[in-house]
Amino acid sequence: MANLPDWKRLEGTMRSVWQGQHSTTYCLYGSKRHMMMDIFGNSKNPFYRFGQMMTLKKIAKEYWKPFIHDSFYNYGKSISDEMIERICNAVQCHSWYMQQFCFLIWTRTATEVTEEIYQSQLTKLLDTNADMFITDIDGMPASQIAFLRAVCMGENHFNAQQVVAEYGLGAPRTITKNKKTLVERDFIEKSGDGFKMVDPVFELWFKREYCNILPQ
Repeated sequence: MANLPDWKRLEGTMRSVWQGQHSTTYCLYGSKRHMMMDIFGNSKNPFYRFGQMMTLKKIAKEYWKPFIHDSFYNYGKSISDEMIERICNAVQCHSWYMQQFCFLIWTRTATEVTEEIYQSQLTKLLDTNADMFITDIDGMPASQIAFLRAVCMGENHFNAQQVVAEYGLGAPRTITKNKKTLVERDFIEKSGDGFKMVDPVFELWFKREYCNILPQ
């Protein structure tokens, strides 16, 4: 909705109509957390506190494991608990990527999931989504690419002289601006005392392309 022309006016129109309706429930959802927070948490926006906000957690690994095991077993294919664990860890239990990755492995497997199958399909997972990732960062300034590299490498002190020099993060003002921009665009999010990448497969792809770190 935020990409539609004159979307602020559209939001206002929707609210004015909806608030006059009765016995009707609307569910608005989206994967861009920062955008959703702005729509419903910014007092300047028409949908400010219009309804209850719910943040859905990822499906826990304990639920994924039997589902994956049975999905393979029911078609005469076997997959070890260790391999399922690696799949869950690789995509951090992200529902969309869990299904995509498992499907790629499932189609490649005749009887048993092997290390070769796992590695080849992990590479295919990254390559399949590569065009989308390239589009996402198309035109991104070098300093923001550098900031993402620092995040991927586990850096937290972005203004530290050594970190700035190693990654080429630029002046303090540039660092602050890039951090804000990358959060707003849902590339990174706050995690404890630092930041982490939002999209787990984008992170694997980015590490491969910009950090020379192959996925495992």
